[in-house]
Amino acid sequence: MVIMNDAISFFKSLELSIEVIIYTLIASMLIFRLYSLTLKPFKMLHNYNQHALIFKGVKLILICFLFLLPVLQYGQDELPRHSKNVDMTFDKNTDLSKNGSNVISKTITEKGATWLRLFFTDVQLDKNSSITITSVLDGASQVLKAETLNEWNNSSAYFNGDSVIVTLNSDSSKILDSFKIHELSIGESTTKNPESICGPNDDRVSSSDRAIGRIVPIGCTGWIVSNGKLVTSGHCVGSRAQIIEFNVPKSNTNGSIVHPSPQDQYPIGNFVSPYPGSPSQVNDWAVFTASSNSVTGLTPIRAQGKAFNVVRNNPGNTIRISGFGTDSGRDNQSQQTHTGPLSSVNNSFVRYSTDTTGGNSGSPIVDEATGSAVGVHGYGGCSSSGGSNMGIRATVTGFWNALGLSNSGTRYPISWTDAVNVSVNQNNLTKTSNTGWNAGAASTNVIPANRDGFIEMTVGNPSTDVMFGLSYSNTNASWNTLDFNLYMSRFRGGNIVIFQRGTQITSNSELGKYNRGDVVRVERKGSVVNFKRNGNILYSLPVDRSRSLIADVALYDKNSQVLKAYCSAPAPNRYPISWTDAVNVSVNQNNLTKTSGTGWNGGAASINRIPANQDGYIEMTIGNASTDVMFGLSYSNTNATWNTIDFNLYMSRFRGGNIVIFQRANQITSNSELGKYAQGDIVRVERKGSVVNFIKNGSVLYSLPVDRSRSMIADVALYDKNSQVLKAYCSAPALRSTNEDLTEEEETFVKVKTIDEIEKVILSPNPASTTTSLMINSKMNAQLGMIIYGAHGKTLIQKQIFIKSGTNQIDVDVSNFPKGLYMVQLLYSDGSHKSVKLVRK
Repeated sequence: MVIMNDAISFFKSLELSIEVIIYTLIASMLIFRLYSLTLKPFKMLHNYNQHALIFKGVKLILICFLFLLPVLQYGQDELPRHSKNVDMTFDKNTDLSKNGSNVISKTITEKGATWLRLFFTDVQLDKNSSITITSVLDGASQVLKAETLNEWNNSSAYFNGDSVIVTLNSDSSKILDSFKIHELSIGESTTKNPESICGPNDDRVSSSDRAIGRIVPIGCTGWIVSNGKLVTSGHCVGSRAQIIEFNVPKSNTNGSIVHPSPQDQYPIGNFVSPYPGSPSQVNDWAVFTASSNSVTGLTPIRAQGKAFNVVRNNPGNTIRISGFGTDSGRDNQSQQTHTGPLSSVNNSFVRYSTDTTGGNSGSPIVDEATGSAVGVHGYGGCSSSGGSNMGIRATVTGFWNALGLSNSGTRYPISWTDAVNVSVNQNNLTKTSNTGWNAGAASTNVIPANRDGFIEMTVGNPSTDVMFGLSYSNTNASWNTLDFNLYMSRFRGGNIVIFQRGTQITSNSELGKYNRGDVVRVERKGSVVNFKRNGNILYSLPVDRSRSLIADVALYDKNSQVLKAYCSAPAPNRYPISWTDAVNVSVNQNNLTKTSGTGWNGGAASINRIPANQDGYIEMTIGNASTDVMFGLSYSNTNATWNTIDFNLYMSRFRGGNIVIFQRANQITSNSELGKYAQGDIVRVERKGSVVNFIKNGSVLYSLPVDRSRSMIADVALYDKNSQVLKAYCSAPALRSTNEDLTEEEETFVKVKTIDEIEKVILSPNPASTTTSLMINSKMNAQLGMIIYGAHGKTLIQKQIFIKSGTNQIDVDVSNFPKGLYMVQLLYSDGSHKSVKLVRK
């Protein structure tokens, strides 16, 4: 019995399924019994005693365990599911719709399924044809073409609910479009009990780290590294690690999991791990890649905008583990996190008393003091009486080498903005216009004020002219506005030349030539900017350390390129501001222009809302510096005038072209205290902790106390005709959060918590050609979100709607919609959705 208890504890430390543990122990005991019977006559002949036999039995159990390790690596709990063979054919030649269109739609339903996934065969698709799969439950949609089907291994994403609509969108000029659906993967409901909890209570709490995803169907955790690679445990790899999902919703109340939209699912590519061929704890790591998303075209790191810095330093005293461990109810395999004390650390492993369960395998081991990952979690070991869980450190040589991280600092792919006459492909740029200094872009990545940092790129065609550098702000696409400019110039003999704005600093031949494949870097270090080629400093210039910096690029030749551009700072999560309550202004995306005459009679507010008890910001770029604009944060939008803005950054020509801070009608700073502003400056108003900071070009100008318990919106007032708010962004998306404050005129409305509070939703007419009406019967005055998706997953309409108790009619103009199938989705505050199909005829 002692032997069995020890074995169970050892197996449980691997966070394997109980079925595999039982299977292995039974196999071990059978072999032990056979071994004992075989040795029985020899025991008498050779005077074996019982202790010797037990010792040999123990050895045999361990040998058996080692023999079965290749099987045990698959013991990680998988998504509960079953498969079903189907035979559904889509063939343009034989299955055209009655109206003779090139769109063929069929519905697949499996009653009681929590989710569906499709597997295809015999696919013949023209490059301009596609397959669209849409969930009937929530309207989530995925478009697959020939090349993306290959990346997805002839399978689809996961779709919530028991019914999907499959559509063949055929190129009208082709006759060969066809495919078959030969298998369905069908989700089942389940609930798992917590394991590997350190102490009497499960102290994990819900979390939403954007860099951490769920690997399915194996049911492990994976995470993004700063160079775009991904990490999980070695025992999670194999044929059942097929897709990694981000932004995962809470599970259903019965524990069955809910999948995110297809735009948050990525097919897994290649794994690098020694574990399958040589299973051991020190080998239990895996580094892998994921293909671009079939809906957005983005890689995980570009879409999520967050990644972990991986270090080989010894961790501090507190360890955080976040991932998709099993649990009960809605927490089952949804993201949760916990911090616990460090237990011990050596060159290969780190141990900690942090709660985990099966499904946490692959989670990042995060040093809470720095936020950096120090390894990958893989093993349980805690119990109600204590103990520790453990994982593999990044100090393991093979693990570190597979990560491919340089020792020169963490890198994040540059996210480009303000692109002019260039095409953007992830962190690369290619000029599309003809010869001339008329093309460029800037980064959304920002090196913060008073921080060191860098940008770097790889040289492509050396016979083109490219300028790559750091700037305090992006004024235009020309070359002479780059503040710290590394110029790769064929005009100057293929040499590197340093410019500062329009001034040439070094001679044409002073710094030497550049070649294809060279890595050039411009970095701020201390009080200087260093210009580097392949790690060697070529030249240095003094820099204002108190200001933030961005990457700034100009290109001369058609097809000239900036390749593999990285920055030491990540691209921030920022969303274009969506304006509402516009008065005497024209709205062009996230820009405003005043249309009426002089006076404080023009303005707008944002739909974007910074949630209560959270940090956040709004920012804009200054246009004409000879106009008066007020830009700030408010708890609610009362009217379009200036004296109701709660935290007001006033750009005032009346006050000598200076920035002045107001709080509602009260002037807080003097007219000249904060200094002047100029065209191209970026101003930001941010809530951080218990204060609101007013910032220009990365430097804090002034701070005021703020009520953190309330949500906040952007609030703008404009004085002069043609005055503008340009490139306005917010840290929060345009759909309002579930904890927001209501404006005064919305106070009689409450948020629809669940789908049960809406009695009936219909669209009429449907199909529609010009206008359709969304008819909603509600039990109360209510506020909810409405999104209309196209067949290709593109959002066409996104807005908040307010309905009253009883019957409501919301008219929707569909006259500009192309003919086809759409989904109208209503969003409720508990995260649930209701979708209605709309056909534009």
